[in-house]
Amino acid sequence: MSFVRLSALFLFFILFSCKVTGQHIRFKYVNKDTGLYDNLIKSIVQDDKGTVWIATSLGVNKLDGNEVKKYSLSNGTAAVVNMLYEDSRRQLWAATEFGLYKYNSGTDRFDYWESIDPKLNEALKSDIFEILEADDGSLLIINSHGYVIRFSETNDFKTTFYSYKDTNGKRLYMKTMAKDADGNLWLGTNDGRLLQVSDNRLVTTGFAKTKNESAIQVIVFDDQNQLWIGTSGNGLFRFNPATRDYKHYYKSNNNDVSKSINDNIILSLYVDKQNNLWIGTDSGGLNLYQIDEDTFSYINSLAIPNYSIPDNSISYITQGYGDIIWVGTIHGGVSYFKNELVLNNISPVKLKFPKNDQQGSVVLKDKKGNLWVSAGRNGLRMYDPRSGRTKVFIDDPDSQTDLNGNIIISLFEDPKGRIWIGTYWNVLNIYDPEKDKFIAFPKQDHTRGTFAIEKDDEGRIWLGCNSGIYIYDTDLNLIKSIQKGGAEGLTSNTVKALYNDVKGDMWIGTRDGLNIYHKENDKFEKFFFDVDDSTSLSCDNIVSIAGNEDLSILIGTYGGALNVYSREKKNFKRIGADEGLNGEIIRGINIDNDKNAWLSTNSGLSKISPDWQIENFDIEHGIHGFNGGKALLVNDTMYMGNSNGLTYFNPSKMVFDSLSPKIFITKLRLLENKTFEEIPFSVIANNEEEIPEVMMLPDNDLISVHFATSDYWTSEKNSFVFMLEGLNDNWQSIQKQNILTFANLAPGNYLLRIKVNPESNTEDVQEAMLKIVVKPSFFQMGVVRLGLLMFVFTGIIFLFVWRDRYIKAQRNRLEFLVKEKTKEIKRQEEEAFKKDLALLEAEKKNQELHRKRLREELNFKIEELTNYTLRTLQKNDLLIGIKEMLVKAKSNPKPQKIQTSAIVSMIDDSLRFDKDWEDFYTLFNQLHPTFIKSLKTQHPELSEREIKLCSLIKLKFTSQHIATLFGISLSSVKVARHRLRKKLYLSKDEDFETFFETFK
Repeated sequence: MSFVRLSALFLFFILFSCKVTGQHIRFKYVNKDTGLYDNLIKSIVQDDKGTVWIATSLGVNKLDGNEVKKYSLSNGTAAVVNMLYEDSRRQLWAATEFGLYKYNSGTDRFDYWESIDPKLNEALKSDIFEILEADDGSLLIINSHGYVIRFSETNDFKTTFYSYKDTNGKRLYMKTMAKDADGNLWLGTNDGRLLQVSDNRLVTTGFAKTKNESAIQVIVFDDQNQLWIGTSGNGLFRFNPATRDYKHYYKSNNNDVSKSINDNIILSLYVDKQNNLWIGTDSGGLNLYQIDEDTFSYINSLAIPNYSIPDNSISYITQGYGDIIWVGTIHGGVSYFKNELVLNNISPVKLKFPKNDQQGSVVLKDKKGNLWVSAGRNGLRMYDPRSGRTKVFIDDPDSQTDLNGNIIISLFEDPKGRIWIGTYWNVLNIYDPEKDKFIAFPKQDHTRGTFAIEKDDEGRIWLGCNSGIYIYDTDLNLIKSIQKGGAEGLTSNTVKALYNDVKGDMWIGTRDGLNIYHKENDKFEKFFFDVDDSTSLSCDNIVSIAGNEDLSILIGTYGGALNVYSREKKNFKRIGADEGLNGEIIRGINIDNDKNAWLSTNSGLSKISPDWQIENFDIEHGIHGFNGGKALLVNDTMYMGNSNGLTYFNPSKMVFDSLSPKIFITKLRLLENKTFEEIPFSVIANNEEEIPEVMMLPDNDLISVHFATSDYWTSEKNSFVFMLEGLNDNWQSIQKQNILTFANLAPGNYLLRIKVNPESNTEDVQEAMLKIVVKPSFFQMGVVRLGLLMFVFTGIIFLFVWRDRYIKAQRNRLEFLVKEKTKEIKRQEEEAFKKDLALLEAEKKNQELHRKRLREELNFKIEELTNYTLRTLQKNDLLIGIKEMLVKAKSNPKPQKIQTSAIVSMIDDSLRFDKDWEDFYTLFNQLHPTFIKSLKTQHPELSEREIKLCSLIKLKFTSQHIATLFGISLSSVKVARHRLRKKLYLSKDEDFETFFETFK
């Protein structure tokens, strides 16, 4: 493979002076996986409000910032949409293989468009390739029948058909068309001709002298009114319509890769706002031609996620709102990217850089304009911008006269034009460009690891090394060395940064603190990080130092971000993430002509303005973090190098998109009966001159408003504020939320206003507006409420009159009833009195009868008890008789049978008497139901015999009767009564009868 073809292969992601990265272009994607009909993209349009429309081989997709929506044609047919076009009246047209369609915002669909002209309608029933609006507002289309048709949508003038036949009478087919600065129409044909409409007919042009026979795929005019012509196999042409001159750009093995395209089949062309030409090829990816610099660069499809286009066949290119470049491909869907920096690049191939070394570069521009760039771990390069030649310096282990060490960490040009080259592991090198050789000087082992090189006011050269500081004169004599230790020594021997300030003092950054050598008194001042002092250094590892325009000193650290030393306050101000600075490692500091400080950080570049406003540039802007290298600012140019080449730009010519992104409502959702109805916003936003209006019926309990912005690149960073006039007249922040929901709004008119937070975009802040009319329910209507109010008022008056009359009637009736009741009560009282007397008499008689009955029962019970008692006495007599008979029998040695029978008979009688005691208790309990039970409960110590004794005393039996019943003597009865008295706790003055009468 030739060197040129190898270069073309490796020359990718080149930096160009449009919104493009010189390192890797950061892409975002929309494809079939994210909702497109198909990955074959035919056309892309961003309409006036910011919505992106994408034509595919199967239909149209709409990207509104929130979702991808699919649109089929009105007849439901899946058709190839060749082109989308928005005219000056903000109408969206679709040129398809089945005719012309127009977007109907009222129905949110694409409808087939027809004219009242039958001839035009017949011509429209064809494959339409392109559509364009003429200066007079008429529309121009190219169809598959070989016609260019000019017609008026409103039929204001007669339709014109243009066609062209070659010398053989064969009709040519137009493939593409464009308007020049004067509004003239130019067309490219399928056989390679360039035609122009002149005197209302098609004529050939001076392009015929190019002898091009390849079909012209696309044509476009640039800002200089030069016509760019892309062919289907013959490369690219630049044609000047005024002079008829042309230039042919054709890929061949002999081309300088920076001077021509990389593929001869051109599918798409676009001239951006900076007058750069974008070229979409069939297999070479995206080409960029910088017209002002006459150079080409390329972006190919490589296996690097997010940093390459997905396909090398580029079918469409356009630039949308916010200068985003949209790229349609044949097989990979849509890619888009953006960058604020205006960048250029010297390719890694031209610099002969290694492919995969991510070590950052240190850069030096010498007095002759040569650029010295370290090549990672692969030595040093000297690039001559005038000749484009690169000289390579690599350490040859077998040579003692070449570069010593391949890892370059510092570069410096002395007053004699010699280049001082510090290496990481090896000793210092000095190269003399005039003699084209390296200069060796003795005793230089101490210069291993030379991180910093600086010249003082006396012209001496200070080296900051791993072993301290070494000071040389211009004759390469070592004057002095300074190491760690003591008041006159360094804080560390590892010196990483040197800076000679306006006073001639040397600032020395080490791995362990900051040192200042004061020239005036030959003394050192030292600073360290103090965890208890917020005005101390944020970190002791110092890697960069620079002086600011206000005489403050900027100190970059390894891990502690930036420190600003105030000479007046003699303390440090820390600037890091809290202040908006990206990156904790500050490897380099440059001050530009506008007094901005540019920091080379591990996250990219950061710019700090004189008023301490910070802007960060990272991978999305094409700036990688600095890994070991740092940027160089010389005059008006900033240089940055790494494995992707040398990137450079002019900080004073940076282009920023200062406009606030357009904000637009995408859809509405209304809640009715717990079901959401989704309404595309385009359906209600028909009149662009008026604020769209949505009506909420009484059944709509809730409305949600979805909105988006035209900023598709950083949409996730936008924050929003809103105001609902009629409810709250203050702006309210909703952060990054892009949905607003309102529930239970009172009937009335509201105006919703939404805009991007003005804190992030201060210029040209645009608003999305929506009128919300909340209709009242039937009972919320004013007329209904007034009628109800009158009805209620009339009802109240009627009720008041009726109540007054009713009360009077009731009062009269009550008075009558009171009189009648009074009479009735008197009569009833008299009758009741008589009844009460009768009842009392009857009750008295009943009580007398009851008492009589009770007396009779009592007498009967007493008589019964008396009888039982007498029988008990009889029993005792029997027992006495039995006893006497037993005594007699005992004395008779031969008892007689008759005596024995008599004794048995007497015992049976005695048993019957025991039964009599049971009957006695039964009768007694009927007279005195609770006596015996209470007696046993209150005096459980009483024996059964004593209980019987109490019962007999209760019945007022005499002692003689008791003695007879128990079969004991009178003296024994007295003893028993005495014992009973003690157990009942009776005093001497109490008798049994009284006690038992009151016993409960």
